[in-house]
Amino acid sequence: MTPRKTIEVIALLSSFSGVVPVAEIQAVSGAVGLEDRQRMLQSYADYNLHLAFAHSDGAYLADVGISIRSADGQLVWGGFSEGPFFFAQVPGGP
Repeated sequence: MTPRKTIEVIALLSSFSGVVPVAEIQAVSGAVGLEDRQRMLQSYADYNLHLAFAHSDGAYLADVGISIRSADGQLVWGGFSEGPFFFAQVPGGP
């Protein structure tokens, strides 16, 4: 098992203020293999936040820490992306 990366991504939701129960944030992560990547890309339009993690040399990253915060800095969702792709449906987006 690979140790988790110490990278943390913070996505600020400019049009949303407040805390949402974690159960209301729909999120998926993965894309470790070709089949998983294709499955995730098929659901791309279902989410309004799309993140991909890679080193500058192009190698993909997994187990990346993510914090999603409202415009006023409150934590809305926190966790890890199991693979290089992370998609979420968050409030305040299209």
